Amino acid sequence: MYLRTTQRKNKDGSVTKYYQLAHNVRHPETKLTTAKIIHSFGRADELDREQLVRLCRSIARVCGVEVIDPLDAACSKGGLPADVKILRTLEYGTVRVIAELWEQLGIGKVIREATHDKGVDYDKAILAMVANRLCCPESKLGVWERWLNTVYLPECGHFKLRQLYEAMDILHENAEEGFWAPQIVVALAVTGEGIPVKSWVFPGNTADVSTVETIKKDLRGWNLGRALFVADSGMNSTDNRTELAKACGTYLLATRMASVSEVKQTVLSTPGRYREISESLHAKEVLLENGKRYILCYNPNEAKRQALHREELVTMLEEELSKHKDRKISNKWAIELLASRRFKRYLAITEHNTIHIDRKAIKDAAKYDGKWVLETNDKNISVEDAARGYRGLMVIERCFRPLKKTQIKMMPMYHWLPDRIESHVKICVLALLIERIAELACDKPWRKIRLVLSKIQATEFATPGHHFYQLNELPNEAKSTIKQLAFACPRKVFGIQTVKKDTAMM
Repeated sequence: MYLRTTQRKNKDGSVTKYYQLAHNVRHPETKLTTAKIIHSFGRADELDREQLVRLCRSIARVCGVEVIDPLDAACSKGGLPADVKILRTLEYGTVRVIAELWEQLGIGKVIREATHDKGVDYDKAILAMVANRLCCPESKLGVWERWLNTVYLPECGHFKLRQLYEAMDILHENAEEGFWAPQIVVALAVTGEGIPVKSWVFPGNTADVSTVETIKKDLRGWNLGRALFVADSGMNSTDNRTELAKACGTYLLATRMASVSEVKQTVLSTPGRYREISESLHAKEVLLENGKRYILCYNPNEAKRQALHREELVTMLEEELSKHKDRKISNKWAIELLASRRFKRYLAITEHNTIHIDRKAIKDAAKYDGKWVLETNDKNISVEDAARGYRGLMVIERCFRPLKKTQIKMMPMYHWLPDRIESHVKICVLALLIERIAELACDKPWRKIRLVLSKIQATEFATPGHHFYQLNELPNEAKSTIKQLAFACPRKVFGIQTVKKDTAMM
């Protein structure tokens, strides 16, 4: 969205300018970008300037920034002296909290001790790359070339690009030996709260059972007590169950409900009352004659959410189909619906090659609302412990989600050397560690914490003899967040440095 200026040439040769609020859209047929006018402010020479200023200040309040009108009489009288220059504004809150947690967790200290004889602060270089994963993930070139210039990390601003790569190599030297693989498998060991304590990187073609054997071997000295391997339905096959029993003894595996006939036809239809373990977790045991033991779990809140979501999708489908008399599957709109991940499961094709809503599929889908099925070979684990144990997998999935798809973005990977592939993963896991510590302290997701902290900004000023920074006014929500994180902001004016007169105003 932007302020657009257009002009018209009058008969007398004069030019009249107009201001419009617009945003770019793509034409459905030509695929070219065109400007769509949202609001017209009218002629520039007749424009109410104060109205635009008020709009700017309204937007600025939401964004946590300040608008200074140079024509404002108050600003003209009480503004900055002529020899004081505003150089730039940097994001302060997020990166400083990350740097603080970096030290509180002892990560910086460990890396400094391992690199004290290198002559370069490689711990700060790794900090910069970890902070970037949590703010605006870029390649290492992007971190060095663009991102570091937008945030307040003075301890990291002097690095050369090669030193970032050297830091990755040093990180690898102090981790377990890695190897090259165009596709990789990443494994995590996390606490019950989702705090990562160890990670593994395997080649993309590593068998599931091989990862289990390695992980079990590495954790053997951790005194974890009774081991129970918890995994999702991707691990649940006859061969894997056999090998898991050998490697781990007991296992608890999710089962595909719709594609396993035994589960679909017997487990889901077996009568019996659920035990209420918590408001959002009910469970019951199903024992089959073949000796298999299943735990059927149910979340009533999730069931309501899924039913409502499906109802909304069906309503959208009904509205879309009502727009078209010709429902041949060869039509572009029909092809798009049938290819859509959201809608295709609720659609069917008739013998006349027309598209229609599959009411049976909608009814069948309701059978699975809020439910999941677990299979275990552990005869002693209680229903409650089995259901809660699987919650641990949900915690791990909660950890992998930001690593893969959202803010940390472990992929795509811009490295081909084996050690740097593993170092990149380690950097992402360190970012995940800091993220989870912050989330536990604030009891809210990182994206919300990040949004609040991003409103804490520092503006750099220069005078003939000094450089200094000044923080903006902190919103109340930002004050509350930094208190929860036990982070102390500096004074409003900080980082005062005396500089030589010949460089002060450059």
